[in-house]
Amino acid sequence: CVLLTMTSVGWLEPRRAPDLGVVNAVARCSPTQWLIAGRSPSGNGVVILYSPLEGSMRRLEAPARAYVACATDLERGVGLAVGTDGACVVYEEGSVRKERVQAGLHLSAAPVDLSGGYWASGASRLFYRGAAAGSEWRPVWQGEGWSPIISMFADSGVLLAVTSDGAVLEGE
Repeated sequence: CVLLTMTSVGWLEPRRAPDLGVVNAVARCSPTQWLIAGRSPSGNGVVILYSPLEGSMRRLEAPARAYVACATDLERGVGLAVGTDGACVVYEEGSVRKERVQAGLHLSAAPVDLSGGYWASGASRLFYRGAAAGSEWRPVWQGEGWSPIISMFADSGVLLAVTSDGAVLEGE
């Protein structure tokens, strides 16, 4: 896998990413860093903190079969990556925390809201974890018969979620 980076003055030298086989999601977590979620060449889930101007990649150790989505809050420098079997990685101020939202549930989308809260979705389920230290993941919605949520957007007091069949869920 090769990562390409464009700056205000042009393209940087392409950077080989030996720990990446598949890139599923990319989100900017600081002015100079990106969170990358995907799979390694051997097929395991991988989350990488990429600093293209420094030419560095830091693999954030977090076992899972795959990481499929990530989101960040650029102003706070935090990020979240979610994947299979309820696995998630929370990145805050340089520290990394491995968490499990719910064992056995494959997570498919994740935003970070303006208040610093983290959201994650699986098949017909939404989970929330506040920004305060010690906060835990809790279920906030379940809809039997709904298709998997594939995309979410969190803003001031509003959450929008889109399912794989095009249904839209809106909540406050």
